[in-house]
Amino acid sequence: MDRFYSFKVVTYNTNESEIQPLLDKAFKYAWILHDKDKTDPHIHILCTFKQNKSFEQVRKMVEGSQNTFAQQMKDKYQDFIYLVHSEDFPDKALYNETDIHSNDMSFFQRGAKKSVDNEEFLLDLLNPHMTYRERAIKYGRDYIRNCNLYTKFAQKVRTEENMLSQVEYDNSSFNPFATQTQLQINPDLQVDPDTGEIINDHKKSED
Repeated sequence: MDRFYSFKVVTYNTNESEIQPLLDKAFKYAWILHDKDKTDPHIHILCTFKQNKSFEQVRKMVEGSQNTFAQQMKDKYQDFIYLVHSEDFPDKALYNETDIHSNDMSFFQRGAKKSVDNEEFLLDLLNPHMTYRERAIKYGRDYIRNCNLYTKFAQKVRTEENMLSQVEYDNSSFNPFATQTQLQINPDLQVDPDTGEIINDHKKSED
């Protein structure tokens, strides 16, 4: 009979008091009630024990165990983000992380992997040739939910970079060893609020 230390359990039409014996015996646990799915209400439980257990032993820790199913937990972090149906599960109802009950949240969050490289994501946001559809396919539901916020951030980045490109050094008096560096920003600079692009081209300031 196979025995393991870590399990993921799902139990249908069960309340919190009926899973409490399992929680009391578990070393670490995290659980959530899924009541917005298309199926009957059910509870997902992730749990680890100090001593290895069989599937049947774990299943019987839940009262009314005939509606309870247990599997080995092989990827702790992926199983944890499944609890809230993150953007990796677009066909599922969404839940909040605050709905999760755990005696050690950091244990299950440990080992999280960045879903995308931050630099690549920013470059894609700044890329005028990349469509919303292409970004949505690449970055999933998180981008769809927060695209306006990400777009505003990208515009701020573009504005900042364009403004910095307008900074002019007074080469005649510039001294890299001086206590103060003379910087001049064109006061007439205008920026398109929608794109962050410079919308007028100014002549270089002269003393």
